Amino acid sequence: RSELYVSGGILSITSRILIIDLLQKRIPTYLITGILVMHAERVNETSTEAFILRIFKEENKEGFIKAFSDSPESFISSGLSPLQTALQLLQLRKVFLYPRFHVMIRDCLEQRKADVTELYQPLSPSMDEIQQAITECIEACLSEIKKGNGNWLNVDDLSVENSFFRSFDVLIKQQLEPVWHRVSSKTKLIVNDLTTLRKLLEYLVSYDCVSFNSFLETIITSQTPTSALSQQQQSPWLSLDAGNTIFSVAKRRVFVRTSTTIPTDNTQKNSYPTSKLPPGIQPVLEELPKWNLLAEILQEIESDITSHATETSRTSSEGEDLSHLNNTILIMMENERECSQLREYLSTMHIAERQGLDKGSIMLGRLLKNYFKWKSGMSKVSKNLFNENGKERSKEVNSNSERGTFQRGQQPPNKRRRIRGGSNTAASVVPTRKSKAKLLEEEAQEIANFSSTSCYDDEFDVEAFSTYFGLLDLRDLIIIRPISGEEDDRVLQSIKPKYIIIYHPDQAFVRRVEVYRTFYPDLPCKVFFMMYENSIEEQKYLSVIRKEKDAFEKLIREKSVNI
Repeated sequence: RSELYVSGGILSITSRILIIDLLQKRIPTYLITGILVMHAERVNETSTEAFILRIFKEENKEGFIKAFSDSPESFISSGLSPLQTALQLLQLRKVFLYPRFHVMIRDCLEQRKADVTELYQPLSPSMDEIQQAITECIEACLSEIKKGNGNWLNVDDLSVENSFFRSFDVLIKQQLEPVWHRVSSKTKLIVNDLTTLRKLLEYLVSYDCVSFNSFLETIITSQTPTSALSQQQQSPWLSLDAGNTIFSVAKRRVFVRTSTTIPTDNTQKNSYPTSKLPPGIQPVLEELPKWNLLAEILQEIESDITSHATETSRTSSEGEDLSHLNNTILIMMENERECSQLREYLSTMHIAERQGLDKGSIMLGRLLKNYFKWKSGMSKVSKNLFNENGKERSKEVNSNSERGTFQRGQQPPNKRRRIRGGSNTAASVVPTRKSKAKLLEEEAQEIANFSSTSCYDDEFDVEAFSTYFGLLDLRDLIIIRPISGEEDDRVLQSIKPKYIIIYHPDQAFVRRVEVYRTFYPDLPCKVFFMMYENSIEEQKYLSVIRKEKDAFEKLIREKSVNI
């Protein structure tokens, strides 16, 4: 590396290797023209980057330092004058701010604006009911935290809007860390419950109905009172009316009990045979509203491609080169799980339509079959678990009965002990949770009995696989990718898609699309922006935009008062 340093040029190097080479004098510091620091918001008092810059400035008085950051919220989060502190750590004196509303930035980006179509999809009634119930549970948890920890926490930060972000969990734990040993176990439990409830809000709009219901049932199973899990360790929000609404409505989205539910006119059709269902179960299999909206967008794009095909062929016949143009469709999702789910939906929706079914019936039918398998397996696990617990308890009872005496300082075995919180009012929560767990156990046992008498066939069709397997034209593809930060810039530049569908609203990716349009003004690009109307998803997206604007305004004010 010493020869590489002496040869000069632009070098991209990690901070760990650079600090070792600087300390061992492998790199001549006086020959360094300048240092560029990426992600300046990550530099703090104990970071390696701050140490490198301090050594560089001590040994090289003429070299320059330039730092870049795309996270303005990080410079106003904590401390007194955080911007001034960051400049001192980076060995800088000047700061340049370029918000989206900057005149130069706005004029540059608006010269080549993309053709954007915003589509707002309302939530289904059941999803809206679950969303309101989760919000009520979050409000109850926040009010409980404020009661006993108001002296240690910043009450202004404890809002429902802030709880939608992952940084909220870190913020609460950072504020409670100095007094964590004095915090009650109930408060610690509620802090973890806020993380679970935030995930439920995210999974509600991203998971299918079967997976979402399965996730809720795992929560109930993990919260079942056992010998290893006492009453004080139960999540309080499970006993609320809103908590019961979450579980009941989520199950109603998957199936209903025909013996206890009045049959209604259900317009949804599913491909799951009734013979493969346990008795008394009527499948509902509610699809996510965005799925149908996405199918309509793809149909519109297909019509647009067909209408421009004639014009393109006529232009190419006149001698103009159109080889750089393509009809690639890029769909950006939140994570890889949503990508795999959407790939299966798009690959099976046409088959379901030809069979006269809903577009997602085939995929949801497969998930429902796996759900029944999972329920039957869960019944066996819980049965074995309770058998082992019963054996352990019987051993303890036998050992206690054999003793028959008690030592000094211990409580007599026949004496009743008054337990705090042991009244009827305090113990009224446990039967509710036990009844939920008991219902799940009975349902799992019923499905297990049905699964033992029926068989599922998962045979691989080689002929069908060979028929549909082959190479596709790179110019007519539907590419589904998760949002990956800086990697998205390279994806846009390499693929150069004609149609971009933003399935999950993400402000950072919207900025990247604007920059992409500025770099390639001659390439046609049409953007479809999808969002659930009056949902947490919309509120979260608008909050991100507002927080970014407020952060820049605070930084501008702090910059104006710095000397």
